[in-house]
Amino acid sequence: MLFSLSLLALGEYTQLAPIPTERRGAIGGIVGSQLLVAGGSGPVRTAGGALELYDIEKNVWTKGAKLLMSRSDAAAAPLGEGRLMVSGGMPSITSGNTSEAEIYDVATNTWTRAEPMQRARRGLALGPDVSRGLVYAVGGMDCMSSCYASPVEFLKTVEVYHLSTGKWEYLPDMHIGRRDLGVAVHEGKVYAIGGCGGIDKSYLTCEALDSWEVYDPDTGSWTLGQSTLPIARHGAATAVTDSAIILFGGSSGPGIDKTSSAKALVSAVDMLTLPASSMSPWNANVSTMPDARDGLVKGYGLSYKMATGKWVSLLVAGSDVTEAYVTTTEGVSLP
Repeated sequence: MLFSLSLLALGEYTQLAPIPTERRGAIGGIVGSQLLVAGGSGPVRTAGGALELYDIEKNVWTKGAKLLMSRSDAAAAPLGEGRLMVSGGMPSITSGNTSEAEIYDVATNTWTRAEPMQRARRGLALGPDVSRGLVYAVGGMDCMSSCYASPVEFLKTVEVYHLSTGKWEYLPDMHIGRRDLGVAVHEGKVYAIGGCGGIDKSYLTCEALDSWEVYDPDTGSWTLGQSTLPIARHGAATAVTDSAIILFGGSSGPGIDKTSSAKALVSAVDMLTLPASSMSPWNANVSTMPDARDGLVKGYGLSYKMATGKWVSLLVAGSDVTEAYVTTTEGVSLP
């Protein structure tokens, strides 16, 4: 399977083995030559704990140990040394969000509790900078006592987890509160991209954002991008390569459920060339997803560099224009 993926032309898509469990709001990341997918919610909107592992070279899915805490709308990031961190999310439809974190070890097929974040939230994103021993937890939504009630708060909150100590600490807030955003880390800088937010009110209303901002750890400050995204979107899958940040799918609509998303799915793929500054423009519609969907597997490390030097991204699950939860798994060649 690795050989066939290496034959893809730039921007070409191919269908891969479907993920066994249909879901949206799942999270994951590539660890070694496997894509790990955990949590999410099914058609009856229950938070899930299933872990499934996709072998990129064999085009085969297998099951792993379940999360210690079932959750949807969480965040994930690979930590190096065969590990994946999961944090935040919504444990059930009757509860608020959580600050709990856990780490999966591929070698032992076990989850271990990590120190909780300082702020409970769902719809956040994690961005790892493993070379510096850091994991950033960016944005999200605090849905207070219930994630299906009002009011809610769209968060500017940023925390960083230190791999050396296992401790979280707060960093300066972003300029804009964002949930269901994309996050990328490149040369030590953290990019927070799109998402949705607005005035803190109903959990049903979350206006899509076309803004982005960059955190510089040397200055300890966030700078808003002077350009805008070609299409405002939230719930996209974000791929990062050596030379680009690429946004796939998501919705440009004002809501985060499958019904509102289905009316405003984004098929255009947009790209920011790296290295980038806050003045850099986004390249619009560099490719088109053959089947646009929202609630794709989110996480960090959704792109894989093959031995040939070519990058591919894996786009998994979500809900489509018919509001159906799908098991679609696609591979696409990246710049």
